Amino acid sequence: MSAPEASRADLDQRPAPVDEDQRQRVRTELRTSFLVEAGAGSGKTTLLVERMVALVESGETEVARIAAVTFTRKAAAELRERFQVALERRYREARPDPAEGERAARLRDAIDGVDRAFLGTIHAFCARLLRERPIEAGLDPEFQEAQEAETQLLQERFWTSFVERIISDSDPLVEELAGAGLRVDQLRKAFDQMVENLDVEYPADPVAAPGPEEARGVRRVLEKLLDRALALMPDDEPERGWDATQQMVRSLRYTRRFRGWDDLAALFDAAEKMSSRKGFTLNRWPQPTPEGSAEVKRLRDELAVLGSEDGPIRKHLDRWLAHRYSMAIRLVRRAAIEFAEERLRIGLLSFHDLLMLTAQLLREHPEVRRDLGERYRYVLIDEFQDTDPIQAELLFLLASEPEPRAGDAGPRPADWHTVVPRPGALFVVGDPKQSIYRFRRADIAVYNQVRARFKEFGAVLRLITNFRSRQTVADLVNDVFDDPARFPREETDRQACFAPMVPYPRAPNGPEGVFHYQVPKARRNADAARLEAAMLASWIRARLDSGERTAGDFLVLTRKKAHLDAYARALEERNVTIEVSGAQAGPEEELRELVLLLETLIDPGNPVNVVAVLTGLFFGLDHEQLAQHALAGGRFDITSSPRDRDRDEDGSGGDTPAREVAEAIATLHEWWKESRREPADIVIGRLVDRLGLMPFVASSTLGTLRAGIMAYALDSVRAEALRGNASLAGAVEALQAALEWEDAEAPFDPGHGDAVRVMNLHKAKGLQATVVVLANPAQTVSHTRRLDAHTRRGAKGGAEAFAAVTAPAGPFSSWTLAQPLDWSALAQEEVRFLEAEEQRILYVACTRAREELVVARKHGKSCWGIFDGWLDRNAKALQLAADVPRSRERMARSAEDLLAETVAAEAGMAEGARPSYEFASITELAKAGEEEMGEADGAADADEAVAQDMVKPRTEDGGAEPVRGEDAATEPAQSDDPATPTLRDRTTLRGYAWGSAVHGTLAAAAQGVEGEALEFVARALLVEHERPLDERGAPAELVELMSMVGRVRASELWRRAERADMRQPEVPFAVELPAENGGIPRLVEGVIDLAFREADGWVIVDYKTDVGDDPDFPARRRTYRRQVDLYAECWEQVTGEPVKEKALLFTTMEKEERW
Repeated sequence: MSAPEASRADLDQRPAPVDEDQRQRVRTELRTSFLVEAGAGSGKTTLLVERMVALVESGETEVARIAAVTFTRKAAAELRERFQVALERRYREARPDPAEGERAARLRDAIDGVDRAFLGTIHAFCARLLRERPIEAGLDPEFQEAQEAETQLLQERFWTSFVERIISDSDPLVEELAGAGLRVDQLRKAFDQMVENLDVEYPADPVAAPGPEEARGVRRVLEKLLDRALALMPDDEPERGWDATQQMVRSLRYTRRFRGWDDLAALFDAAEKMSSRKGFTLNRWPQPTPEGSAEVKRLRDELAVLGSEDGPIRKHLDRWLAHRYSMAIRLVRRAAIEFAEERLRIGLLSFHDLLMLTAQLLREHPEVRRDLGERYRYVLIDEFQDTDPIQAELLFLLASEPEPRAGDAGPRPADWHTVVPRPGALFVVGDPKQSIYRFRRADIAVYNQVRARFKEFGAVLRLITNFRSRQTVADLVNDVFDDPARFPREETDRQACFAPMVPYPRAPNGPEGVFHYQVPKARRNADAARLEAAMLASWIRARLDSGERTAGDFLVLTRKKAHLDAYARALEERNVTIEVSGAQAGPEEELRELVLLLETLIDPGNPVNVVAVLTGLFFGLDHEQLAQHALAGGRFDITSSPRDRDRDEDGSGGDTPAREVAEAIATLHEWWKESRREPADIVIGRLVDRLGLMPFVASSTLGTLRAGIMAYALDSVRAEALRGNASLAGAVEALQAALEWEDAEAPFDPGHGDAVRVMNLHKAKGLQATVVVLANPAQTVSHTRRLDAHTRRGAKGGAEAFAAVTAPAGPFSSWTLAQPLDWSALAQEEVRFLEAEEQRILYVACTRAREELVVARKHGKSCWGIFDGWLDRNAKALQLAADVPRSRERMARSAEDLLAETVAAEAGMAEGARPSYEFASITELAKAGEEEMGEADGAADADEAVAQDMVKPRTEDGGAEPVRGEDAATEPAQSDDPATPTLRDRTTLRGYAWGSAVHGTLAAAAQGVEGEALEFVARALLVEHERPLDERGAPAELVELMSMVGRVRASELWRRAERADMRQPEVPFAVELPAENGGIPRLVEGVIDLAFREADGWVIVDYKTDVGDDPDFPARRRTYRRQVDLYAECWEQVTGEPVKEKALLFTTMEKEERW
């Protein structure tokens, strides 16, 4: 490390951070691998950039051998920008000092080559590695990465196909499941879970079903409880409806009566439903006597105990569910494996595939691991606390060298738990206190394993200085979370240890502190959210109006996604610019109407669909109009037009309600005809334009967000068409997948920096704001609800996963179909992990704030409740009140005004569409010039003159080669090598593919490739361009191509190029030529095959593979000369140096023209 770098802290007048010694180790100890535990706001991205700059500045490595992995694409873009800025700043510091010349040169090279470093997400990095070695990975080199919505659609299709196939094949496992009372289609959720966890083992040993005596005991308990419940239930439905227990009792009475409980499946289904009873409302069980009321309470208590761990049927029910479990796991694992094989077959990989295949590639192919490790010598990872085991594995393998094995034994798969990374090869930054993505496979247990490994071969550093938050925010964080119940003094397998937040001293810059406000009471959480949103939006609007804050200063966070739209709407009503994530406020109604329209076009004779479309959003007809149409003899069928059939008797076609329906059906008929002629994406795009759907969505509440989601959905239709499915059915599936994908968000007008950001907490990763509001305190979290998975990891890997296989029982509930025998203990362990993560989530929430933290409070239980005590003692209360937002102004525009504005807009668009420059290739210009002179006098003379210029290539001694045949201009040469096909054996024109192979091989030769390496290039090019193969599967033209290249390389022209002081093969260029005759400038592009510079100027060479014996050749030859003339003109403009000579080298004819 240079002296300027080492003394930077001394030169800075600001006080050094309390952890400066740790930061200095990052900058200077480049041969040490570090795991840096960087607390919130500690400047970890700055430290990451400083490490990267130090690596290249010190000469430790080149920029192209650095890979920096980030959590999001946005973070990658920010890192790239900051890296380049830092390089440029260091270069400016070093350049004036002559003693720093070498360092300045390294920095200059790094700036020039910054795009050669990898800076991106882990999935993009894996995709790059796989594209470098697809064959070893078992992949189609043209594989594509599927987006999440595409993966979901593919998964849906596969599952449907899989279920249909195994049922139609009478698969034995289907029969086994049916015997246990399970249907294959009930296992969809378990299949989805297995798809994401194929790398994990699912122990599922067979368990015997309960015996007959045990079943009889269970039945007696259920019968008794059910009979008591039936006796206590009211005869008539209560005014507010049956409660959940009563609904369950009525259902069980029906199944006992008509299906019976004689078989085990029916009996234990009843036991599961009765054990998972929720919702017992005493006032809906009215009794005439106190004794009856007491009996109802006893029933309630006994039902509550029934499903408990000590309940009378629990152990038998658990055994039955475990008996089903092994069958269910076997089936979904088989389906998941087949689905993975299907993705590989079609070359469409999910994000998870990219990780698994890359880890497998590095694990099983030591030579690939060695090569890629040489390519990427230094790997830096941000946000490592949210890594999963596959990511950890592939990064450790990439950063270490394969171990050679003695003897003849083949390589064994590498184990990331034992490999030792190269010195300094790994630099990992993360904060275990911010690990909050367990539901996405992020596992703090993996982080702890990695941390232990770093202590073996590197070092673990801890940064506690906070450059983000003010002292008051830091006080809250330290006081609340410095508690062993939240963060212990030493890390455990479930929780990170506490580290204090030490704010870096800064001068005050406006209002700061921690505040709280009270949320009004309401019967429903949704109502409370709307009331709070109005208050909060009014407060933000007032602060904006006062000039105290800007919209971009505010970040509104909620614990979960529910009710986010309420906050977004309240802000928009007050004309506050917003940016929303996770609100799920897309154009569901409009998209469903569009899907309905498409389904009608698919099934045009379905009257139900036709009626639904006519009464829907797009036509808005009422049922009275439809009835009159039907009474007039009209049909709801769009396969024919009703216009002629439904005309009035006088032929006028009057404006009657029936007429309006007929006109609408006629419109649908035209659209149906179009859908039969054109691809779905074209048809849908035209329909959206005709219906004005996008402006309609954009002009509604939250229009920018909703229009963005609409655009995303339409893009998914286009993507489906590009994959080859341009049918309406495929378009409907794509739209439905977009509707179902919760994260389908794409603002229609992105990039607003000055906007209030509104999102749920999990979307706020890496974000910060001047003012952070923790809103919607009613969103409490229950970790036992819908708990359906637990993963257990050993000290050396060997992860095991366990799942509760469930099926929906309503919009907010589910019932268990199968589970492991010891699920109760496993679930309790998972709850402990989730409770520990909840503390980390709350830590993330309050550490986003820079200057102001505002916490919403409510009476009773609150998701922000752990802050209540501190807020009472230290925070200031805000009194928020909702104002009345102004109603949306209506535009008073006449039809004439709108028409005039439309005409003016169209004129402006036409003016804007006028080209400001013309684009053309050199080839196009040469051909155009030939057409202009094609009829001119003297064309024949020109042909003759060109023919006379044509000579055999000169040999190295300067003499002309002997000409075979009678006419040098027309007679093809014959090869002396009998293995080489003669030109007479070839067709006159051999096409673009052959020419590309010749050009590519000559370009490689001009770059110094020769011998076997050149032959390898030639073979690859012939295969790439699908040239003919011989009986052995080798390129049939390889010998001919190599012989041709050899003769070209022996020519005087080639030798001159080799002796030139500068030689440029395959040079792409683009230049602007000035306007001619009052026109517009012309931008031209092309590729020069070979340019070399001699003492008195440049020589431009263009290769041609023509045989030259066809009647059109003389005309083509003139075009070629014009093409080279244009190359020379452009080259002189690009280089500012003269072109002294131009040449055409006819490789097949072994002739050249020079002028």
